[in-house]
Amino acid sequence: MVAATVVASAAEQTITIRDWTGRGFAPEVISYDVPSAGAWKLRVTGPNGSSLPVQIMAGATKARSVLLFPADLPKDATMTYKVSDSGKAGPAEVGIRSDGDTLVLTNTLLAVRVPRVQQRKGVAGRNLPAPIVAFQSSGGPWRGAGRMVVEWQWPAMPPVPARAALR
Repeated sequence: MVAATVVASAAEQTITIRDWTGRGFAPEVISYDVPSAGAWKLRVTGPNGSSLPVQIMAGATKARSVLLFPADLPKDATMTYKVSDSGKAGPAEVGIRSDGDTLVLTNTLLAVRVPRVQQRKGVAGRNLPAPIVAFQSSGGPWRGAGRMVVEWQWPAMPPVPARAALR
């Protein structure tokens, strides 16, 4: 893959990504360093001209941010993405919703059900909820019945030989 720096300005920038590995890449999250000023306005369009979902997160300093967007890269292909501060925002491909005592985290490929409470102090391991309660693939049935399994096993200790010499 090729790295590039994108500036958060009215000028459209082009990001070109090329597969040099000969294997291609499934949808990946691509990240680029951008100036923080105006970063929240950035939009990305894919090779076919469609708007992509973007996320902006804090960078290494207050003056810098990180632009994140999804990209596919077929085997031996070159893909071009356009970044600008105009145009419409891409669809939200991720979501979170409350479902009883769990949260459901979703994207276009799967959903994961996790316990609402993830931090507890002074609780025996066997009483903790599983970190993932269940998962769902592309709108299919929920699968799994996650539970925390805690077992303590102490390895058998062989006898330790000892020698003593009295003088």
